[in-house]
Amino acid sequence: MEKKEIEFFTMLNKTLGNRRIQDKIINIVKKEYVSYLKQEDAGRVDTGKYKELYDKNKKSLNEKEEVVVGLETKISELKEKNKELKQNIQSLENVLKEKSEEAEKAAKDREALENQLKESNEKCTEHKKSLEQRFEKGWTLFQDYRKISVEKKQLLSSVFTDEDNFASFICGGAQDESLNMVWDVIRTCVLHEEYEDRDILWAIFKYCIGLVNISKTKAIYEILSPEKGVAFDLDLHMLMGNSRAQGKIIEVYLQGYKNTYNGVVERKSIVTIG
Repeated sequence: MEKKEIEFFTMLNKTLGNRRIQDKIINIVKKEYVSYLKQEDAGRVDTGKYKELYDKNKKSLNEKEEVVVGLETKISELKEKNKELKQNIQSLENVLKEKSEEAEKAAKDREALENQLKESNEKCTEHKKSLEQRFEKGWTLFQDYRKISVEKKQLLSSVFTDEDNFASFICGGAQDESLNMVWDVIRTCVLHEEYEDRDILWAIFKYCIGLVNISKTKAIYEILSPEKGVAFDLDLHMLMGNSRAQGKIIEVYLQGYKNTYNGVVERKSIVTIG
């Protein structure tokens, strides 16, 4: 027992006279005092533990607060990033919409072009078949042309520049200005009664009109067809040298032709009247 306790109990013994009561009081007080001391010591120990625990928890709390602050900063950054991404997504969606509209328009344009191409191909096929038929006929006429007299070939040398070249024959006959020259040579044949050359050149002339017309968007040349018994028309007809001056057509020696686009009669039909 400590000195303070001994002094306390000695003073208490002097004060209290009854020994039995003194003993009870002393025991009670001793127990209470010992209990108090134990509680005080326990309190001192717990306080230290609590302080240590507090310091430890405070440090942990501070660390967690730092983590929370870091997370809040990260969340803020992510929100900004998310906002930016949303804007980018919206921009991309707008671009995608524009591209989709462009693609849709391109698809329609492509379909329209494919339809045009199909139509063009069909026309080309028809044109090719027509050309094949024409060139088949042209080859026959090319062979016949080589049979006409040298004199007539010389007259037509500016039209058919190479009598041995089929392509030259076709190209020469497909020119507008070639028609008058061929027709004029046919008239020479008629006037000189060279009927074999006339018949060959007339077939070539009709073929050339077909070549010229097919090169146009619309046929513009047509052969005139005067009928016997029709009154003579100075605008459409011209007389053979031995014909009467007045009357109706009794014979057609050579048909003329006209330009239907401008209405000009390029060459009048050669007839006799009676």
